Amino acid sequence: MRPNSIRYVETVKRTSGAVLYYARRYRGGTRIRLPDDPESQEFLMAYGAAMAKLSQVTSPLPRKTMNSHSIGWLICTYMDSSQFNRLASSTQKYQRYAFKRISALYEHTRFSKLTSKQIKLDMEAFQTTPEAANAFLKTLKKSHQVGHSY
Repeated sequence: MRPNSIRYVETVKRTSGAVLYYARRYRGGTRIRLPDDPESQEFLMAYGAAMAKLSQVTSPLPRKTMNSHSIGWLICTYMDSSQFNRLASSTQKYQRYAFKRISALYEHTRFSKLTSKQIKLDMEAFQTTPEAANAFLKTLKKSHQVGHSY
């Protein structure tokens, strides 16, 4: 099987003439080196292992596409931190959901440009569910704490 016909296999030709193969799920993401012979059984086994490992990696957007110190950047930075990873899995799930909603509203907004007036207007969207409004505010405060540490 040719490597170009296998999904997520990247071929890199070096100046020395050597051809290297890598598994990568998305542009700018982690890549894993594969064996040199794409026709071998070892290559297919390594490809399967690489895909299993890469499927566990989650990143909403590669960092290169986010502005430094934007809300989206702060959220990704916090979610990659040991502070977030120490939380219980249920708390992580809850915060991921809240961060997804915040990111939809403010992803490319610089954190320093976010005003309390804008936050109050956006909280009005949660009027029917006050608990969701409080969760929104609480999670936004959490990202604000992360913003001050960078």
